[in-house]
Amino acid sequence: QNPRFEGTPAEQAALQTLNRYELVKLREQAKEILKSDPSSYAGHYLMGFSLHNSEGDLPRAKFHMQKSLQLYLKKHGQNFTMQTPWGWYERALIEMIQINAEMDQYQAQVDTLDTYLALSERFFGRRAPSILVGYAWPLMKLKKEDEARKKLGEVASYRDENTRTTYLNTLGALEMEFGHPQASYSAFKSLIEEVRVNGWRQTATYLRNLGEASAGIGRFDEAERLYSEATRYFDTFTYS
Repeated sequence: QNPRFEGTPAEQAALQTLNRYELVKLREQAKEILKSDPSSYAGHYLMGFSLHNSEGDLPRAKFHMQKSLQLYLKKHGQNFTMQTPWGWYERALIEMIQINAEMDQYQAQVDTLDTYLALSERFFGRRAPSILVGYAWPLMKLKKEDEARKKLGEVASYRDENTRTTYLNTLGALEMEFGHPQASYSAFKSLIEEVRVNGWRQTATYLRNLGEASAGIGRFDEAERLYSEATRYFDTFTYS
């Protein structure tokens, strides 16, 4: 048993179901866990994950994620250590960040990112780029351009696939949002070029975004080619 996810046999079994992405079965298991122990933070996390990812029931998913986070802190305290099963808390934070984003609750998303960043600094002594790169989108939506650019600047030098692609894709969106079409095109162009050169995972989103930026500066032939190419990258987790 992974000490980060220590729990009852029922909680462990449901976590394995989640890892297999069997969301209907997960709902049934989480329901039984909460029926026997309404104060199970693992149970609330598992239920919230299923509600969020199986049918997009955002209000109920958020309710369960909030309960999971609250119950974890109630049991282990605000200053919990790595000797506690902190993986449940981290997973609930990650899920809450995404739920807030999908509900357009951008300040709540920033607040949750703050909590997650503080946890990273406390446990590992660093401001994790995987967390920092998530700030720019909600800050952009809150019209806080300077703060969004500052946060992006903190991860500009990272070259791992996840951080770099998120950085360039977000930069392109930010430039488009604040009325800089040529700069937006350049960012998305760099994204596509780096994905191809490095053999990274191509997505419909990257190609579509560059297509939109190309059309925005009058490069319609290029936009058409990119939109056509994008149709070859179907993705069940975003619109393609």
